[in-house]
Amino acid sequence: MRSTFLVPLFLLPSALLTGALALAGCGGGSSSTTTPLTSAPLGAYSAKDIQVRVTATGASVTLQCGQSAQITQPITLDASGHFDVAGTIIPFTATPFPPKPVPARFTGTTDGKTMTITVTPAPYRFQPQSNAYALTYGTSPALEFGGCPG
Repeated sequence: MRSTFLVPLFLLPSALLTGALALAGCGGGSSSTTTPLTSAPLGAYSAKDIQVRVTATGASVTLQCGQSAQITQPITLDASGHFDVAGTIIPFTATPFPPKPVPARFTGTTDGKTMTITVTPAPYRFQPQSNAYALTYGTSPALEFGGCPG
C-alpha cells in the first residue's frame, strides 16, 4: 500500500510558493491587447454607390455611373489604421469618346470591419470633386446607375 505525504503550504519556501502561484495564473486568461492591422483585410467593402475589392496587390473600385478605379499598390496601414495610396480612376464623361484613366489618391481608414475612403482624382475637366464613402466589410453594394450627369 502506498501512502501519500502532503506538505502544508506554510512549510514550503516562499519563493517556490510564489513561482507556483504565478504559473497557475499564466494560462487560461484572455489577452486584452490586439495586434494592429498592417494592411486592409482582403475582400469586399461596400456601401451605396461604391464597392472596394481589396487584393494583395491593391484594389479595384466600382463606383456609380459606370466609373471604375484601380488602387495600384497594397493598402498598407499606419498604427492608427490610416492609408494613403495611389491609383487611377476612369471618370464619368458625357461625351462619345471613351474616357481615359486619370491619376487619383485614395485616403482613409479601416479597422477591418468598416472602411472610410476618399477618392480624389487629379485635376481633370470632367471629373467630380473628391468623394468620401463609409463602407462595411462583406456586404453587397447597392450601385445606382440612373441619374448620372450628362
